[in-house]
Amino acid sequence: MSKASKSYDDALLNADKFLDVVFRPVFPYIKFERKSIFGGVIPPNSFKGKILKYQLFDKTQYSLNKDDELLHFTSLQGLDAILESGYLRLSSIENLSDNLELSFALENVKNKLKIPIDETEIQNIKQNVFCLSSCLYNNDTIRDPFMWEIYSKGGSGAAIVFEVENINSNVLLGKVQYGEKELSGLFALLERMERYSLEYDNFLPNNLYEMMSDIFCFHKSNNFHRENEIRLLVSDSKSSIWDKHNNLFIEEVINSSNQVRYIYKLVLKERLEDWYNKNYFNRADISLEDVHNELPKIKIKEIIVGYNVKELNTIIPYLYEKKQKLNMDFDIKFLNSELEIRN
Repeated sequence: MSKASKSYDDALLNADKFLDVVFRPVFPYIKFERKSIFGGVIPPNSFKGKILKYQLFDKTQYSLNKDDELLHFTSLQGLDAILESGYLRLSSIENLSDNLELSFALENVKNKLKIPIDETEIQNIKQNVFCLSSCLYNNDTIRDPFMWEIYSKGGSGAAIVFEVENINSNVLLGKVQYGEKELSGLFALLERMERYSLEYDNFLPNNLYEMMSDIFCFHKSNNFHRENEIRLLVSDSKSSIWDKHNNLFIEEVINSSNQVRYIYKLVLKERLEDWYNKNYFNRADISLEDVHNELPKIKIKEIIVGYNVKELNTIIPYLYEKKQKLNMDFDIKFLNSELEIRN
């Protein structure tokens, strides 16, 4: 017997049931951030949903331990720019070097479901999602020549040890999964979706791919498994590729390939007051305390200079002066040619 929605209220309940039946076996803490039923059709035959990022990955294959520290490799020029600007740049998915970002999982899901999606819609989703790539900080990753070679100019850059504070409803942090084997949970989810569709007279989200886009971003081709990436994701929303973002933390820049792309600025904890004074000083409705309590921010704990930096005797003092000038609190260390960490 069909359980199709007979009214607006039925449709809202069935949207929640969709999340319970289809997604919750993989994502036990999943919730809607918002959902809506389109008017004008009785009975309602679809809904639009947005998944809440907060706790989405808890107790899943994507989850991290609460005490995990993260490591971001960069050049010395990149490090200097981060400290001076007071923020880390999160690149839009569109701006990443892997052309299959988001598309790897999306295409696999689309091939199973046979539900089409327009290429401009995919491009817009990629312009709405921003990520910072990192890895877990441990004895193996900090001494891994592969990571230094690829992401820190052959060991002549630096690694930033950091934590993320105030992980709120717009921040998703988790482990990237590699290869089709790690898509098995999503494929099982799709089988449950097909059964649900039959039982509820094809009552499905009309923005399914957009709704799942955050999850798609944590799946990559097996070619990249060596990275063991931890990804930090934030998102914004605009309706189409022809619209512009209207967000204080998002701006357009020219990338290294001479393309205009979006970035998201994730503020450093100890530069937050500078950021507030620059952007919010005339806003009576937003206090510095509000910003500290609500805004996600990066706490830099250590800077580790690479083993191939030639003028270490000038670089280390420079970083100490920069730290003092900016009134920041982090340790400064270096990795020697034996891959040993020294103060």
